[in-house]
Amino acid sequence: INSPARVRPWPSAMSAGLSCSRSAAGAQRAQHGHRARTPSVGRAGRGPIRATPRAEMRLFLDSADAGAWSDYLPSGVFYGVTTNPLILQRDGVRCTRQALTDLAHRADDFGMSELQVQTWGEDWQTMAKNGLALASIVPPSDEGLQLVVKLPITKEGVRAASMLKREGVRITMTGLYASHQAITAASLGAEYAAPYLGRMDDNQRGGVESIAQMLSIASNTEKPLRVLVASIRSVADMATLATYGADTFTFSPQVASALLTDPLTMAAASDFEAAALSMGATTLEVADPTPSSTGRSSTSSPPLQTSSPSLNDPLEKFCEDNPSDSECKVFD
Repeated sequence: INSPARVRPWPSAMSAGLSCSRSAAGAQRAQHGHRARTPSVGRAGRGPIRATPRAEMRLFLDSADAGAWSDYLPSGVFYGVTTNPLILQRDGVRCTRQALTDLAHRADDFGMSELQVQTWGEDWQTMAKNGLALASIVPPSDEGLQLVVKLPITKEGVRAASMLKREGVRITMTGLYASHQAITAASLGAEYAAPYLGRMDDNQRGGVESIAQMLSIASNTEKPLRVLVASIRSVADMATLATYGADTFTFSPQVASALLTDPLTMAAASDFEAAALSMGATTLEVADPTPSSTGRSSTSSPPLQTSSPSLNDPLEKFCEDNPSDSECKVFD
């Protein structure tokens, strides 16, 4: 697989874009030859942090809906956005290079650190080829948006992930339903492993208990691995898992709404506002950093004073007496 050129500025969408269709996947397989190795891409300063109680909290919005992005991403609490083909289908985003490039541009405009997009294909070669194409949508950089490729933790997905890792692509193994699958993700060197909490509970898999085991596995691996908890049905489940050390979650706009609101908090905020208005509160102007009319001195540091040239040097003394001389311009 020849990895596409990955340089800034962002590449324009290709007319021969990615496609979710099986016929397109078959055509890609027919064209697939042996892989030509390309240099691994460094990601200095942007790697994940091991999932421990003291790690950085990362929240992702599990949506490709433009309205949901506008509602929740400006809140400042989200690290990035996650998607998969089902989410793209639900939110009307096509699995083409053009559409996914536009999605990445919008995520970057919102100041997101990461966009996670899932590859597809009926065999590992097709998943790997599409994964490389997806990774090339966002050129690698130590600053700005970065793209993470998601793969299902199946036999074919694991093989494709191994190849993508050798090419320097950042990966998330997704669709975990059992704690032992975290061992597989860790052995691959994946940056994220995404268990489906709600679906695990639906199938009597003991979601919280299994994910707690995954967190323990992740915390004892040599390479950093974040457990990215997905399929979250309630903020109460998030809080429970956070007590076990979970620090990375992706959830729907509905759960985001519950995370950012509470009836009692809203009532308290309303009381605060009413009290402020009763005491003459208005919109305040930002204070000028100069000394105030009350005579209090400004807290800002005084400007640095530049010293005038010393007259101890012979040239300086000459220029004092002959200021129009051409050699004295430096002292003008």
